[in-house]
Amino acid sequence: MVRLLREMVISKLSQLDNVFYSMFRNTVCGDVTPSNLYLTESLLDILIEFQQHLDKELLALALYNYLRLFLDHYAPHQRELRAKEANFCASLLRTRFHDFIFIGRDLVRLLQQAAVFPEFANIWKDMIHNPTNLARDFTGFVELMKIHTPARFIRLKLTLEMEKKIIFLTTHVRMANTKHYQSWLHRSYFTSTESTMLRCDWIRFINLIIHPTNSILSSDVTPRWALIGWLLSGFFQGNSVQPLKHALFYDWYFFEEKDNIMDIEPAMLTMWFCLKSYPLTSEQLLEFICRVSGRKKCFY
Repeated sequence: MVRLLREMVISKLSQLDNVFYSMFRNTVCGDVTPSNLYLTESLLDILIEFQQHLDKELLALALYNYLRLFLDHYAPHQRELRAKEANFCASLLRTRFHDFIFIGRDLVRLLQQAAVFPEFANIWKDMIHNPTNLARDFTGFVELMKIHTPARFIRLKLTLEMEKKIIFLTTHVRMANTKHYQSWLHRSYFTSTESTMLRCDWIRFINLIIHPTNSILSSDVTPRWALIGWLLSGFFQGNSVQPLKHALFYDWYFFEEKDNIMDIEPAMLTMWFCLKSYPLTSEQLLEFICRVSGRKKCFY
């Protein structure tokens, strides 16, 4: 399949973006098995070889895909692949940043996670302090945070199978029966160390793509906040929780009147039901909101 894809690139066939999109969705996050790493690296080699001949949309998808996968590949035997991913993404960001501004706030979210690594530290610093170093008319990360990431990118790091399971769980499974399905999903996707960031991908998808109808909202079908609460479970302390907080609250930070309330409803209800279970004083409530939202300090 990889060889056929290479021939398609050489032949400059139409709909190449859609073909790569399907392939990218099968480079599974949280999966470091040899077959998945082989597919990941083979696609990357094609992109590097033909980078100058690929259009803006495909390169944007490739950037998003490999910036996200980079965060999973930290084991010693993945060093060569990780270096390729870092060089590819850093080069695109340095040379064609203007072409990727339309990705919006989820580009910021991934860069924020990658900024702790030396390959992306200076890019992050320039985006915050010297945005024109990245693009002449770029005004800074606030410009990106005001742009909603297109749904196509939010779906990119979930396989079609994952997407179907989330939709099924939030449209057909009653709240009382959720535990059985959660155990099944945990065994399927969340047993590896690398799967922590996959929880972030699921939270972003649930927030921005799963918008239940009024009939579902008024039924006993599993609500979004309950599924997100399960994804957060066990991660309320330590470094692992920060990416999960960002995934949940990123749309809240820059929410405006014109935005869709359904994008932030899961975060609001997650906090509400946590507070119902564990009542707090007003001071503790402020501290809790700061901690959950990732802010260092709250102001009255």
